[in-house]
Amino acid sequence: VMRGADTSGGNITATNCDGLTNLDTSGGRIEVTGGRGNLKADTSGGAVTVLNRTGDTSIDSSGGQLRLGNISGKLTADTSGGSISTILSSPVVGDVKLDTAGGDINVVTPANAALTIDAETDAGGVHSDLPIVRTRSESDALKGTLNGGGIKLVLRSSAGSIEIVSAEQRTAQQ
Repeated sequence: VMRGADTSGGNITATNCDGLTNLDTSGGRIEVTGGRGNLKADTSGGAVTVLNRTGDTSIDSSGGQLRLGNISGKLTADTSGGSISTILSSPVVGDVKLDTAGGDINVVTPANAALTIDAETDAGGVHSDLPIVRTRSESDALKGTLNGGGIKLVLRSSAGSIEIVSAEQRTAQQ
């Protein structure tokens, strides 16, 4: 079953929608909570929030902040003008690619996740508190493996910093 919503300037909210879901707005916010099935969300100027979703997720925003949490599936997110904040699911089950042209990227991951990390920024730093076996480590780039590697975590920022932290460390600090 395919579900869809299309608006020229309004917000879209979807809760517990199952099946292939396509959401498209020219200037509003998109908020998705729960549900199963592949999700494609596209906005020309609003923030996107996706939480507690099962299925491959693709997000494209021309100018908003992305807030993504506990998505069980492959995750691809691209924004031309906002930060990306992501809490990876436990366990991490699909490759993750996050790209922003104008903001920071913050990733919270389970410390036991088996990840192959490739993070680069053009104008900022890359930081992590995790025991990553580094094959490349510079102020603006980090490549390596966590827990032997496996699922790909690819992070790109043109004008911001990148931070990769453990969920356990983050919880302890709160």
